[in-house]
Amino acid sequence: MLNREIDMECPECEAEMFLGNYPVEVRVGRHIVECPNIPHERCPNCAYNALDASTAELLELRSAQVVMHEVSELDLAALKFARKALGLTQTELAKKLSLTQETISRYETAALQAPAEYRLAIAGLLAHEEQVLQGTPLGHVRPEVPA
Repeated sequence: MLNREIDMECPECEAEMFLGNYPVEVRVGRHIVECPNIPHERCPNCAYNALDASTAELLELRSAQVVMHEVSELDLAALKFARKALGLTQTELAKKLSLTQETISRYETAALQAPAEYRLAIAGLLAHEEQVLQGTPLGHVRPEVPA
């Protein structure tokens, strides 16, 4: 259902955009996370999504959390995406997880295989940061896309 209030013009095709609850896809490494019912403005012509900064940040957290829970073999880009979604440097994440910055770097560059405990620890941090979205469907990972 579309809200017929026109808030802005589409920057892509200049059509009128409408506020409503629409699905949004977020790429996390080689994975695509489909997040349902995200309130934002969308162009009915070209499907351009206009997300405010806070919604975009929450979607990053949500998407990283979904990937950490659903994907058993993470690619390097997904590990780095999750850390950045948390707004942490390698050093800051290392401190939170009682690891060294060098270990985090090695996980993110595949110099060292990240154990399942690392993925679960990041998922826990993401869940804590994303608690404002609890009770809403998180979304799901689509089948892998070619790199």
